[in-house]
Order: sequence, then structure tokens, then C-alpha cells
Amino acid sequence: MLGTYTIDLLADPRVHREARSATLSVRVTPVHLKRPARLGEDYPTEVRVYAVEAVELNPPDDVEAVHWRLLTTHAVLTYEQALSIIQWYRWRWHIEQLFAILKQRGLDSRTRL
Repeated sequence: MLGTYTIDLLADPRVHREARSATLSVRVTPVHLKRPARLGEDYPTEVRVYAVEAVELNPPDDVEAVHWRLLTTHAVLTYEQALSIIQWYRWRWHIEQLFAILKQRGLDSRTRL
């Protein structure tokens, strides 16, 4: 474990989640992914990625623990680098939620103004 990280989780009435803080343990390990058999030899035999795992410590009894497994091609050797990967993931999630709302309301990102 590289360290711990505390986040504030927003309330989400869709899944009956109340706002709360969660403390996550942060771990990292390099992983070698082998080339799929269907790909030709023009591709590398393996790719090195880093697995960043963030697991909630001591979640409340009545809720599912936060558990993120993130893969990145960015080198992750330090606690600070792991936190950057986690933050990027959180930002991406917010951006995806924003685009989902825009599509629900009839606004398409491909439409020109």
C-alpha cells in the first residue's frame, strides 16, 4: 500500500446513496498484458501498464465499498502519481455524466452551433 486518500462522495438518490467521506487505500503494481492471439505480429507481444487500485477502508455496514481498479500506460511509481491517475478517473466520470445529461436533454455534442 502506498498510502491512503480521503474523498467526499456526493449523494446520489438514484442509487439511494447519502453523501459521505470515504478513506481509500491506494496500491499500484506494473502489469504486462499479452497481445491477443487474433492480432498479427505487427503488434508488440506485450504491453506494460500500471494497475492502480483504490479500496475503501472500513465502509459503513449498509453500503458497498468503493473499489476502483484502473489501468494506465502512464508510469506510476509514487503515491503522488497514483493520486493523479485517480483524480483523472474522477474527472472523466464527471465529464461522462455531463455528456449523458446533455444527451438526455436533447443536446448532441456533434451538433454545430
